[in-house]
Amino acid sequence: MVLGDYEAVMPLPYKKRYGLRILYQPFFAQQLGVFYKKPIKSETEEAFFAQIGTRYIEAHQYLNASNAGKLASWQKSSRVNYILFLNEAYENVRSRYSKNTRRNLRKSERLGLQLAALEIDQLLDLFRNSKGKELDHFTDEVYQRLRRLIVLCLQEGKGELKAVYTSDGSLLAGAFFLCSHGRIIDLFPASSDQGRDAAAMTYLLDQQIQMHADTGLLLDFEGSMVPGVARFYRGFGAEVETYWQISGNLLPWPLNRLKDWFSSSKA
Repeated sequence: MVLGDYEAVMPLPYKKRYGLRILYQPFFAQQLGVFYKKPIKSETEEAFFAQIGTRYIEAHQYLNASNAGKLASWQKSSRVNYILFLNEAYENVRSRYSKNTRRNLRKSERLGLQLAALEIDQLLDLFRNSKGKELDHFTDEVYQRLRRLIVLCLQEGKGELKAVYTSDGSLLAGAFFLCSHGRIIDLFPASSDQGRDAAAMTYLLDQQIQMHADTGLLLDFEGSMVPGVARFYRGFGAEVETYWQISGNLLPWPLNRLKDWFSSSKA
């Protein structure tokens, strides 16, 4: 949905169930909702969400952190993201690292780790052979979708592929950073078991901070609600950014009750 001459826009990705449209959150899109060039009135934001019920029977989405409307008709819960403002010299940013982060960074530096470029398939294979083994929903189609996304972003000059290697050239960790609208988004990181032991991801993120310190950009860690991952990101001095998850059965009464009953009976 679009307001005026693209003063505001709301992406509406959907899939069909029994021929009916359901809004959902696609892979690799952490936050959706209403995006705008200049702040809009809360009533205008509400009008976007009110229109959803006229076109879709159900919605499950994460909004972006700028969406602060009342959303009274929705079930909602808060989500946590971590961000780091890179508007100071690197030494100032590093001074706010946690003790554990500084200790891991010293460890990686002693090991002589090196930052270099990598190919897309190297990153995908690194993830597939580590964390990917635990994720059944990461099908071949999902990997291909991610590959297409990375290729497009690189073609448009909106992304960076970075990797950490040992001194003898073994790949330990890598990440794809999406760069747009003043944000460097850690969209897709991956690390081997050896890389985790060597604190390679700590080294990689610290290198990104060094490169972009004092630029006014924002490093977006893209999460996380997982306590251990959240603690890792907080270790860089990152701040909490809260956003909403909304869900709702948008069918009119009594069809909404029948759908809820049908869903619960199947469960």
